[in-house]
Amino acid sequence: MGKLITPFGEIDIMIDGQPVSYTAREGNKIKESCPDVLGRFQIPVHYIPDGKEHSIACVFIPGCPYERTQESGERLECQSFYNDRGFKMSVGISWIDDVDRTDPGDGNHNRDIQTWFGADPAVSL
Repeated sequence: MGKLITPFGEIDIMIDGQPVSYTAREGNKIKESCPDVLGRFQIPVHYIPDGKEHSIACVFIPGCPYERTQESGERLECQSFYNDRGFKMSVGISWIDDVDRTDPGDGNHNRDIQTWFGADPAVSL
């Protein structure tokens, strides 16, 4: 599989500002906790620890307007992104559609948490 394409754009993985090749592994649907999740992938990033500080980034290419939030919970810290087309993605990588973060009365807001479950690395692919 080439680069992963999402509703936020193509994914580039960068280590210390340099793009690295990767293979995204598609995960199974999790019908119990996140039945509406549209995509669930794992991108393993391999590097040999050398005792130095490094940066690892997930970059959307060509990029689209988004709002970023942090989500935490039971042994999972993840970053979530909302775009202006109604998609939410939790980097782990899991995404869903029909989400309106700005509308507190959104009847579909209960679907929002599903990306967190989909991104949980404790749930096998």
